[in-house]
Amino acid sequence: DPAQEYFSDGMTEEIIGKLASVEGLRVISRTTVEHHKDSGMDIPDIARELDVGFILEGSVRKSANRVRITALLIQTSDDSHLWARNFDANLDDIFTVQETVARQIVESLGVHLSDTVAKALAQRPTDNVSAYDAYLQGQALVERWNFREMLDSSRTYFNQALTLDPNFANALAGLASVEAQTFRNFDADPERLRRADELLDRALALQPELVRAIMARGELLVVRYQYPAATEQFRRAVELEPENYFAWDLLCWSLAYETPSKGEEAEAACRTGLRIAPQYGEFYYHLSRALVVQGKFDEARRSINEMRSIWPDADLPNLGLFWIYLGEKNYAEALALLAGQSQTPLILAASAAVHSGSGNTDAAIELLDEALGNGFRDIAWLEASEHFANVRALPAYRDLLVKHGLADM
Repeated sequence: DPAQEYFSDGMTEEIIGKLASVEGLRVISRTTVEHHKDSGMDIPDIARELDVGFILEGSVRKSANRVRITALLIQTSDDSHLWARNFDANLDDIFTVQETVARQIVESLGVHLSDTVAKALAQRPTDNVSAYDAYLQGQALVERWNFREMLDSSRTYFNQALTLDPNFANALAGLASVEAQTFRNFDADPERLRRADELLDRALALQPELVRAIMARGELLVVRYQYPAATEQFRRAVELEPENYFAWDLLCWSLAYETPSKGEEAEAACRTGLRIAPQYGEFYYHLSRALVVQGKFDEARRSINEMRSIWPDADLPNLGLFWIYLGEKNYAEALALLAGQSQTPLILAASAAVHSGSGNTDAAIELLDEALGNGFRDIAWLEASEHFANVRALPAYRDLLVKHGLADM
């Protein structure tokens, strides 16, 4: 049932997370393997493509409060079955099923089950299965941060999860992420950040080392234009979960926006993430940004074209092209690509950069005034970017910084 795809993906993600906590096991991410679900490829061919020695194959069928799960562990060298089991359970038992599958896989592979590993396998995100179900639906949507309707739906699901379990740390962090991304990309209402801070504080109080919360903390630093501090958080996230493609994408994001430029590091982060999740389209947007700051405009275009092939109906590629045209100082094309974008502080500042670069300094000052008045604070970019050189030469620029209390930043 396509409507239950999120549940199957969530099961896969949880089992992968448990197995990835076992030292010595390299586990491929869900986004990398998911396009093999209906590919028709043979197990040996999949194994060669993914460079793995074992494959877990199975299915999830969910109906009302019952779930049937099949699981088959295959050794790819000879296509032999190491372990197989069917589970018929109530949804309330789903966490026990996940733990059992992970534990029996570890034992089948002959990996020593230490007390630490056993504890990691038994860890549950919540005791409320309905809250868990709502969280899975929210998390499946929040990673598509460039679609407003998906962020709004994600918020609804996370709120449902928290209604059922107010102390569900993952859902608290997920909701903080929704507010941060909505603030950055669609609606810069300061109330969103106040709410996100409150949610994140609650999540971290419950689980200080929760990777989902560490990522949300980094996102909140990014939307406040504190890119180096955000980078530290995302580095911590990928250290704790090296196969977390979303964390690698966020690391690429913050590095690509830092001033002075950290384009090479950003590119490396994106390419690491792409090896984990080549079908996650946002990677190609952030990779293009990382390439632009290095002056690699042709490569950046190829990255945008790759994103278009994955998401032909998305608007994000146009914004990616904007940064390419801006980098090339093709100001007319750049300005045209901003038409229809949400007038967030970042987009207002980007528009100011175009007008400043093209010599229309009056419009640039007006747009920059509006951007700063709505919370834009990437002063390092304003002070260093060649696109703002014409504006920086004007007394009106310093007057703006004084007006908004930024003269000493």
